[in-house]
Amino acid sequence: MPKKCFKGKREFVKALKRKSGDVNQSVASEYLYAKLISGRMMDSIKVLIDDDDFLELCYATLSAWGLNSRGSVLISFENFSKKIRKYKPILIELEGYKLNKMDENELELVLKKLKRIYEGLYITRSTRTGKPVFDKLVSFSKALHFLLPDLCMPMDREYTFNFFGYASPSWGTYEKVFRHFYDVAKRIDLRTICREENRPIPKLIDDVIILSR
Repeated sequence: MPKKCFKGKREFVKALKRKSGDVNQSVASEYLYAKLISGRMMDSIKVLIDDDDFLELCYATLSAWGLNSRGSVLISFENFSKKIRKYKPILIELEGYKLNKMDENELELVLKKLKRIYEGLYITRSTRTGKPVFDKLVSFSKALHFLLPDLCMPMDREYTFNFFGYASPSWGTYEKVFRHFYDVAKRIDLRTICREENRPIPKLIDDVIILSR
């Protein structure tokens, strides 16, 4: 990891302190996100995935995070719920893993399971054709972060791709970024900061990427 902000804990905290009220999010979207994460931490994905209120909050937060833009929109809530619930067994399996607590064998297993979801999950459609958007890395990463906040990280073109120097929104890019986040989470003990900031470790790393632009 060549970036100075990820050299060690002191550099990480210094980068995080640049935050001034919001981190690439409006007040409304930050409120929705905080509410979503608070609710997510109170129960298991096994329970919450069948809770329409929780999935509605995920859906609303995805919209607030910009998924109804750039020529694509979220599919209907009804279809969104069906597609997410299709992967309930895998999501339940993945809930047992945390980014900072996995060993390398577990990392490989997690990536294989995530790829199965990635290959079949389409939650946005083109505003022009109405067909599923196959350029889905951003929507996939944000949805999985909401469902598995201690394991998966949100990604976007403006910050994540530019930070790491990637251009292709493919599974290969997701896997590479995931490995970078894993490296940071294993090298730097972020548990205290996680509690102080009331944010999952993957989102803390994402915040630093945004603030380092």
